Amino acid sequence: RDSSNRMADLLAALPDNYFLFDRQGTILEYSIGLKPSLTVDPVAYIGCKMLDLMPSGVHEIYQENMKKHLDTREVVTWEYHVVLEGKRRDRESRFCPVEGSDDTIFVSRDITKRRQAEQQRAVAEVHLGRIITSLPGAVLSRKITKSEGANIIYVSAQSVDIWGYTPEEIYATKGVLEDTLDTDDQLELRRLLTNAAENLEPYSRRYQITTRLGERKWLETNTNAYKQDDESILTVGFVMDVTA
Repeated sequence: RDSSNRMADLLAALPDNYFLFDRQGTILEYSIGLKPSLTVDPVAYIGCKMLDLMPSGVHEIYQENMKKHLDTREVVTWEYHVVLEGKRRDRESRFCPVEGSDDTIFVSRDITKRRQAEQQRAVAEVHLGRIITSLPGAVLSRKITKSEGANIIYVSAQSVDIWGYTPEEIYATKGVLEDTLDTDDQLELRRLLTNAAENLEPYSRRYQITTRLGERKWLETNTNAYKQDDESILTVGFVMDVTA
């Protein structure tokens, strides 16, 4: 079988819609993989304008991105949604230039599950954020790698009450929290952190700090360590002011 037939079989096996059209937007070939799809007939739309197959509410964004693609001959990606079988379907579409010609490949794929997962994650993050802000202490997380060592990647807003630094200031200034420690506590906490990274062992420790405003406080940390897929170590700790 020739290469064109093999390519047709390949496209037919993929879960996306593929359209080949010329510079005027006239469809030359296409393959339907999305289910459900606005287009189902395998040959009826050859010779039609691609724009005519798009839902009326998508015409403006389609034309805007198509113009951008024709002007630059670069890949242009955009998103839209349609209602099929009574349900919203999110789509990601892409205009791709065909090398050596003025033709374009238009790819449309379903990203409904991705969008739903992102929305669910956003709701969960808001809920988690509310829980964290109600805690009587700060949540502190570090990422530890061989190349960069330990870096704080998250600290909750209670950092202002405990250390006197906002989360943004802590992210921007490496070591700012370590500098609030007494020397002995700094050495011991560094040892505990290293042991946690190497052996994934949790640790607890009471220690003293001098806050940004010069106030002396006793803090207590309870920290766990987890190995990530990229071989880095993630620590998650809860720090409380136990001065009183």
